Formats: sequence, structure tokens, C-alpha cells
Amino acid sequence: MFAWIAAHTLHFAMIGGVAAVSVPIIIHLISKHRHRRIRWGAMQFLLASVQRSSRRIKLQQLILLIIRCLILALVAIALMRPFFNVLARGRPDVRTDMVILLDNSMSMGYGAEKLSVASRAARLADRLMGLLKSGDTITIIAVEKKPRRITDSPLFDVDKARKLLKDVRPSAGPARFFDSLLEALRILETTHNPRREVFIVTDMQAHEWTLNEDALWQTIQDRLKDATPRPSLFLLNVQEGTRANRAITQLSLPPLVLTPGRTAQFTARVANLSPDPVQAFKVEILLDGKLLEERLLDLKASESAEVSFSHRFTKPGWYVVSTKIPSDSLPTDNVRNLTVQVKSSVPVLMIEEKEKEYLTLALAPTDEGDVSSVKLTHIQPSNLPTEALKDYSAVILTDTRSLSLTLIAAIESYVQSGGGLLIVPGDGLDIPFWNENLYAGGHGFLPAPFKERFTATDPTSLSPVVTPHPALAFFSEKAEFLEQNQTHIVRWMKLAPTEAERVKVLAGFKTGDPFILERPFGKGTVILLTTDAHREWNDLPTHGFFVAMLNQLVFYVASRGETGANPSVGDSLTFPVPEGLESSTITFTSPDGERHDIEIERAGKRFVTKPLDCPRSGVYFLNFASATKNVTIPISVGVDPRESDLSPLTPEQLTMLRNRIGLQVARNWDDLENFWGKNQIPYEMWRWFILAALALMLLENYLTRRWSRPQEEAKKPSSLELAKAGVADKG
Repeated sequence: MFAWIAAHTLHFAMIGGVAAVSVPIIIHLISKHRHRRIRWGAMQFLLASVQRSSRRIKLQQLILLIIRCLILALVAIALMRPFFNVLARGRPDVRTDMVILLDNSMSMGYGAEKLSVASRAARLADRLMGLLKSGDTITIIAVEKKPRRITDSPLFDVDKARKLLKDVRPSAGPARFFDSLLEALRILETTHNPRREVFIVTDMQAHEWTLNEDALWQTIQDRLKDATPRPSLFLLNVQEGTRANRAITQLSLPPLVLTPGRTAQFTARVANLSPDPVQAFKVEILLDGKLLEERLLDLKASESAEVSFSHRFTKPGWYVVSTKIPSDSLPTDNVRNLTVQVKSSVPVLMIEEKEKEYLTLALAPTDEGDVSSVKLTHIQPSNLPTEALKDYSAVILTDTRSLSLTLIAAIESYVQSGGGLLIVPGDGLDIPFWNENLYAGGHGFLPAPFKERFTATDPTSLSPVVTPHPALAFFSEKAEFLEQNQTHIVRWMKLAPTEAERVKVLAGFKTGDPFILERPFGKGTVILLTTDAHREWNDLPTHGFFVAMLNQLVFYVASRGETGANPSVGDSLTFPVPEGLESSTITFTSPDGERHDIEIERAGKRFVTKPLDCPRSGVYFLNFASATKNVTIPISVGVDPRESDLSPLTPEQLTMLRNRIGLQVARNWDDLENFWGKNQIPYEMWRWFILAALALMLLENYLTRRWSRPQEEAKKPSSLELAKAGVADKG
């Protein structure tokens, strides 16, 4: 019973007001027992007159009591705002709370500006607002990576909502309809009109709906089930016909630090997301806006191709590498940029008790003509100030015995904040101490615990099976060499099973024991080698690939903590302030030339900019200017490659949405009017209850006046009764 009442009232909590019916009854009972009887002789003549009409008076009082109780009950029920559903004919003439979810993803920019999908969506939203009447509310939410309210709260002023709608700027980011729909339902839980509608205005791009996340959509189902009244959900398709698109969906560089003289290998992916093939499709490769080279591609329908190219940077600094294809109806994904930092050198700290000669020679060769990109610093652990770690891009930890707990904690903090760590064990390693303090049951930075220092009777060799990895790409060229057992490994650290998370074996020995392990730790990365770079352990330093391997591993771990100058649209990022520029003037310039002054804040031991918003794709510029120094850093903001796939929701997916959340799909305005004609709408009853209460109040007032006069007359004794009463008193 209560469940039925709750489902047919807007304010079920007001059911407590029905208890007010008891107030007249309580007053009646209190007044009934309030008087104390006092008997006196003359009263018997007066009582004889009153008793003749007592039954009639009691009946009249009972009727008035019932009327007064009904008045209070009707007012309480009216405050609950009861309703029942009736079949609509056309758009319901009922006060409505409307929410418009306006798709503002990159795909909505398809087409010429005035004929784009986004412009059609804005016109449709404006037409929907034209349906609203006095007392209705409107809320507009831009569906983006995160829901963005165009109206801060439900508005009664439709003209104001229209002005806010005109100020919406197109986004180049993705859309998440689940989050926006959940936000709409939260808003409707705070409104009070009997009819509630959610209109989703979109091009129906499929990937934005995340239909495979069943748990999320169950949340929507539960909210709709509990909603009173249940909102009507409509999906309005503003896309007409099939859309063809060609896009650059990827531009990447291996995660290795770049220094002058090193050749960078880039990879781009070009996709033909259309039903027709293309021939001699031009791809331009640019550096800081200047053309480097052109490629021509032939692409079949729905085919993509990889474009690889390289460039040798000769000077340190910040660069923007771009790939570009001819503009089409969705120009945002026809250009993709990548910010590249070329460092003058890579500062590396080697913590050791005695110098590792082979490691030093591999990272900092001294032969005439050799040029090293690594700026190597040797230090004993007892002489290392822990705060100095932040000055290095990578740290190499050898088999030192005298690691203090303070230094271990400093290394752990360094890696967690983005530093790179390469561990090379050896004869001096204290296995119990390292397992207890560096592995720490899987919570420390050591990827795996050591079992024993093992010396083989028969030397083994490196396995030719290597996990694909940017730091070990050269191993693919050495597969035949490794297969021929041309490396000799005599001693290595055997490992016990690890409980650490996300540990990956990159390379191993032919015995099956791991050689190189990687573990992400916080924002940084740890690489563990299980054999030392020493002739008593192996002959690796005598092979040419050893130098390349060691340098690539150092460049890899050093790059893991690099600040991302290549965010995606909709991301908010902070950027470290270059040393010495903490008091500089900082400006952030968008691709269309808008400039904003930026403040900084302290983050740990360094300063960073306050969050920078990147709502559109393109190259932004972050400038640090002081009296003596000026640094400009380009930031390349890219689009989500999935946004380039314009495939719409399939009929099966639309059926799934209809079954899950009752979503009704309208492909045009006529479809929408048909839905209104078939919908059950709430018809509110509170006005009738108020009118009934008013009528009963008038009736109660009339009866009270009408019945009170005869009672007063009945209470007056006749002259004969008064005479008898007087005689009795004298007596």
C-alpha cells in the first residue's frame, strides 16, 4: 500500500501531515474532561431544558469534528501532490522539468560551420525550449569528457537559457553519455514539477556510450526505478546519412630520452574511415611547421596504414613534429602534433661503494671520437645527500652494502615521484637486507626478492626470446646471434616468487631464469638486471650490443618521469617550473591566440603551474619570462583517436538502450510527437483536494453558525423555569 502511494505522489514525506487529523480529536477529548461538575439545587430545572436537546447537539458536534478532520487530511494529501497517469494526446500540457543533454564531442563538428551536425543540434535544442511554458524549468548539459553544465541550475527563464546555449563552443574531446545521464537524473531529483523529460541530442556515435560496462548502466536503471515520477528519456538523432572520414589516429615516439645526435624514430597511423578507397593520399611530415617530407598512400575502404619516419636532432630544445593530411568534413583529426624535448645530456647518478668499471665505460666512453649523452656522477651512499636525487633523471643502484634506511626511503620517494632506477646486483649485495628493506614483501621498489647468488657449472646464455620493448628493440637484430649461444653467463641472482604488482620479465637466460625485469613504481620505473657487468659473472661487456642495451635502459627509465607535454583534449595538466624561473611571468597561449596569466604552487620540493585546461586540440605555448631568461614550451594537445570513428549505434545497441533504461529514439520531430501521443503522463490531483478542503471549510463555518443559535436559545431557561429557580433559591 505504502509503495503504491509513494509511486503516485511527488512528496511522499508529507504523508506525516495526515497525522494532523488527530488534532481536532485531541482538542475535543481535552475539552471534554476539562470541566469539574458542581451540583447545586437550582440546576435541576436548567438541566431538564438542556437534556431535551443533548442528543441533537452531540450529533452536530460529531459532524463538525469529522468535517474539521477531513479538512486537515485533504490539505495534507494535497501537499503530497498525488497524481495518476493518463494517456497523452500530443505534447502533455503539464508543468515540466526538462534537461537537454547536448553532445559536444569532436564528431559533432562534422560538416561546414553553418551546416555542421553541432549547428543542427543547437537548433533542435532551441526548438525543444520553445515548448516550455510558464512554470517549466530547463537545464542544459554539454556532454563532454566530464559533464559540463551550461545552466548552473534549472532555469525558469528560457530566454536566458537560449543565450547561454549560443555561447557554447565546440569541443574536440570525447563524450561520456553515462556520466551526463547520471548528472541529469541527479538534477531531476531536486526538481518539483510532475513531468520530467531528458532529451539527448546527439549524432549517435557508438563508442561514446560504453555499453559494455554493465555495472554502470545498472546504476542508471536503479535511479530510474526509484525516481518519482519516472523521467521520460528521448534520444534525438541529428545526423543525416552516412559520414566518411579520414584521420591521423596516432603519432608516437618510443619512450626514450632524446639528446643531440641521436636519431628519433616516429610512427604515425593514417586511417581511411569511409566506405570508399583513396589513392595517392598525401601525408605531410613537418617540424615546427616546416615541411620535411611527403608520403603518398593508397588506402582501401576502412583500412589504416602505418607511416614510419626518422629525424636526427642536432640541438637541444623543444620541438613540435606534425603529420598532416588533406582537410575533409571533420578537419580536427586531419592534423596530429607531438611535442619533443631534446636534452643536452642525461644526468645519471651511480650509487656505489667502488667504481663499476664496465658500467662506467659503457655509459661514458672515453675513447677518442666517442660522444656520450650521459652525464655520469659517482657517489658512495654514505656521502649522498638525499635531497640531491631530484637533480638526476636516472639513478643506478649497485650492490652496495651500506644502504641506510633513510637513503632507501629517499630512493623510494624519488621513484614514486617519477624518477628512473636501474638496479645492477653484484658480489657485495646483502640478500637478507635487500629482501627485507628494498623488496619489503612486495611493497618496496625491488621488483622481486633474491633467492641466492648462483654460479653455474656450465655457462648459460641469453635467450633469443625477448618481450617487445622500446628499450630492447636492438635485440630483434641479435636474435640469430643469441640463438648461437655466443654469450656466456656464469653467475646470476636467482629470484624467489614475487608478490609485487605489475612486474614484467623483459628478457631471460636459456635456463628460464629472468635477466631483465621491469616494475612501474608510482610515477617512475624500476629496471632490475640479475647479473653484474663483470667478467667474473659474464662476458656481456665484451659484446657490442652491451653498450647499446645499457644506454637504452638508462634512457628508458630516465624518460618515465618526464612531464607530459602531449595531453589529450579535456585533460588538465600541471607543468614543472624551470629552475630559476619561479618568480617569472607565466603565460599560457591557446591555439587561437588567447593568452592567460598562470599562477604557480608548491608541489613537494618544486614549483608547478596551477592546472592548465586544454579544451581544444592544437599547439599551446607555455612561456616563462624573467629579466634574464625566457623559456617557451610547446604543448601538443591531441584528440582521442576513437572520435574519428563515426560509426553510429546499431539497431541492436539501440534496442539494448531501450530495454535497459527505456530510451526512446526519435529520428525526426514527427517521431517525437508520436512518442508524446503514446506516453502516459502524470495528472496532478492536489488542486481538487485543495478545492475540497475549501468547500468543507465553508460548510464547517456555515454549520457552526447555523447550529450555534438554536443551542444558545435552548440553553436559555423559560420565565417559568427562572421563576421556579428563584423560588427554590429563596427557600
